[in-house]
Amino acid sequence: MAPSLKELLEEVECPVCMEYMLPPIAMCMNGHSTCSTCREKLLTCPVCRCLFSKARSLLAENLVRKMRFPCRHSKRGCRKTFNFLCVRKHEDECGHRPIKCPFANVSTVQCPWVGKATSVKTHVRKMHYMPSSDFANITVYSQVPKFNQEYNEVEWLLPLFCMQDIFFMTIRVTENNAHFCLQHVGLRRKTPNYKYKVRIKNDDGPDNSVMYNAPKYTECEIEKIFKEKNCPVIKQEIWKKFLQEDGSLAYEVKIFQNS
Repeated sequence: MAPSLKELLEEVECPVCMEYMLPPIAMCMNGHSTCSTCREKLLTCPVCRCLFSKARSLLAENLVRKMRFPCRHSKRGCRKTFNFLCVRKHEDECGHRPIKCPFANVSTVQCPWVGKATSVKTHVRKMHYMPSSDFANITVYSQVPKFNQEYNEVEWLLPLFCMQDIFFMTIRVTENNAHFCLQHVGLRRKTPNYKYKVRIKNDDGPDNSVMYNAPKYTECEIEKIFKEKNCPVIKQEIWKKFLQEDGSLAYEVKIFQNS
């Protein structure tokens, strides 16, 4: 009787992380296989404690190349299968993968929700108010209050829903310079499809200041983004020219797709 797919998958499970082993697959002197990620963390074989061989497990690698792998989120409803070259990429963007509420990642909001990636938009729209638009782009006008005060470091957050995706605009003043960082919540591969424009203007004062940039994926470290100034930055001597009479700073954010 031919072995079942389940039996074959068990043969290519790493004994340490229990994930499917993908080439290159390490092997110990006694022939036990280990995935390359776990091999880098080990000194001896996790099965028999002997030393690792410099050779790779070619038999296991050949078997893996001929197999179709189910998504690791199959228990959550994903029914797709892939070859070894595509399965990891799919799993990172699978609509059934569990994710936290994006508010918990980019703000101080303590939202305990965890669900499928395909449900996050419904959750956010239902539980967190967000300006929204189903058009090809969205333009939001807002104000940051008391911007004329001296801040060592302060932050404001504006959530947006546009083109069936979620975005977060984080405005941070550091050393009196204003940083405008837009983060995209959704499939990582879609992030490069968007651009955004930040515009500040005082109707009674000088003209305007406009800056363009590409949004960052929500899992990118926002502290690193601000530190490296990898977002629009408006210096104090510029934004001071655009303050309203009440000391607030009016700004416009436009999100649009690359042409």
